[in-house]
Amino acid sequence: MRKALLVFAGLWLSSAAQAAPLYTLPAPSAEVVDEFLNPAPGALRFATALSYDLDLRRDGSWSQEGDESIWQATLFAANAKSLSFLFEQVVLPAGASLTLHGVDGREQGPYSSTQVRDGRLWTALLPGEQVTLVLRTPDADGTSLRLGSAFYGVTEAGGYRLKHGSCNIDTVCAQAGDWQDQVDSTVLLQYQEGSSLFSCSGFLVNNTRNDGTPYILTANHCGMNASNEDSVQVYWRYEDDSCGNSALHSHPSPDPSFNFNGVEVLASGDSADFTLLVVGSASSPASIPASFQPFWSGWDATTVKAQSGVGVHHPSGDQKSISFFNDPPTAQNVTIDGRNVSSWRIVWDDGTTEQGSSGSGLWNQNGHAVGMLSGGGASCSSPSSADFYGRLQVAWQESGLCSGQLKCWLDPDNSGVLVHSGMGPGGVVSPTPTPTPTPTPTPTPTPTPTPTATPSPSASPTPAATPSPEPAGSGGGSGAGGSLLLFVAWLFAYRRQKRVTHSG
Repeated sequence: MRKALLVFAGLWLSSAAQAAPLYTLPAPSAEVVDEFLNPAPGALRFATALSYDLDLRRDGSWSQEGDESIWQATLFAANAKSLSFLFEQVVLPAGASLTLHGVDGREQGPYSSTQVRDGRLWTALLPGEQVTLVLRTPDADGTSLRLGSAFYGVTEAGGYRLKHGSCNIDTVCAQAGDWQDQVDSTVLLQYQEGSSLFSCSGFLVNNTRNDGTPYILTANHCGMNASNEDSVQVYWRYEDDSCGNSALHSHPSPDPSFNFNGVEVLASGDSADFTLLVVGSASSPASIPASFQPFWSGWDATTVKAQSGVGVHHPSGDQKSISFFNDPPTAQNVTIDGRNVSSWRIVWDDGTTEQGSSGSGLWNQNGHAVGMLSGGGASCSSPSSADFYGRLQVAWQESGLCSGQLKCWLDPDNSGVLVHSGMGPGGVVSPTPTPTPTPTPTPTPTPTPTPTATPSPSASPTPAATPSPEPAGSGGGSGAGGSLLLFVAWLFAYRRQKRVTHSG
């Protein structure tokens, strides 16, 4: 059946390409490409905006099919790893839709008026260098569409390529078996900032009403804010079908069937490096279908340290990976790329993180979220280096304003609850996962060099993570014993002085 569908899609694409005029986009400059190949720390940057004047009323071709008018145009960008678009002056009357067709038979859409915000429409990406636009409308005169920007994939974010670093553990591996809820909670975020597209991770989080509001936690340094929230693409279920890092992806790019476009930024803060989003808007939140396999993560906003746990993330904008820690983290104030963050310091026992993992969740042995990835030095080539997660406990009431804290949103009735369970579709609360992960061996790394968190060795040096001791009582310990342990942890960290090589 799958083969037959692909053959059908290929035949459709062939006939559509013949009918649709071809427009060639300009290539990005060598200077722009060089910036991508030598990335700065922070969120993963993978695409750059290209200007091209394409207007439905002037360009493309029209045909008639019954009562529908059909407009088509094909856009080509040589050597692009992916293409996505921002359309402006968009008017789609009732019954009108826009669909994007890639060269491999994949589609994005159909998009309708429900995805248009203030006359603008952002589309999710398609891999490859050519996309055919097909717009169907019952009212051609009442339809408007103009290309604002085409986003040219300079590097892959997921896409058709070899997998992330070989020490990453796919979430379908046996080790992840007890953590499926946390895996299902994790999402991939792609969004526009300035003239580029970026990728970060995030996770769906529950509230005390258990009402299914699609709140997503991520990192503030990723850069999602009121000016670009309409551009945010949220992907669920982007993970591999098989365990191991020796082959190409089973799903080379996120499935458009499990995508939502557009969020509202509700709250953010620097101290815990957090941002809280809602899919859709606060006044009209999206309803996440059960087919997305969503899980609204539980959380722990106390100062109690985790004893063990996991992180789940999208390294390099890639399919989901899981990392394990078996020792309690250290509460530590740390400076990452000039940001002062109240963090949990984690050293992984299995797995790692990379650029693109920023904003992903840290869960304790009870399956409750306790942090959001801010940065760190962990990588396949430096497995003993630490990662730092903004503490959810600090974000809980980081500010007295709802725009600077989590409590207003996750405990809207002011119940005073500080530990809350997660929830699956239909309001089913999940059981606590097994505290100790199954010690299944990780796949043997391939002999090829493993990519580091910052892919190019010529990247600008990243400032070292500078620790400072946590005040007594504000971390996991208390009393004289807690102070002594914190002092010893600080002294140990101070003497080792590790440098940060990526920011999530």
